[in-house]
Amino acid sequence: MKSKNDSQGFISLEELVRRGALVDEPTKCKILGESLSKSRRDRLFGRGVPWVKRGRQVRFDPRDIAAHIAASKHGHLEPVGLQEVCA
Repeated sequence: MKSKNDSQGFISLEELVRRGALVDEPTKCKILGESLSKSRRDRLFGRGVPWVKRGRQVRFDPRDIAAHIAASKHGHLEPVGLQEVCA
């Protein structure tokens, strides 16, 4: 069964987690909205999303990508009204 996004060449992170397959570095960069060079620099310095390396191939677990996004959230979980901020 094809999802709505397949026609555009993009699969949602939820779908990738459900499938359980590892994703390549360009796919991870598209999900996170970062450049390939930033991703490679993060790997060089041991930062960012954990990776799996098999030979020359670098792969990422979609669950690790989702966890990285969740851990990167900052601020309020619920919208705060202007009156509450100014009070």
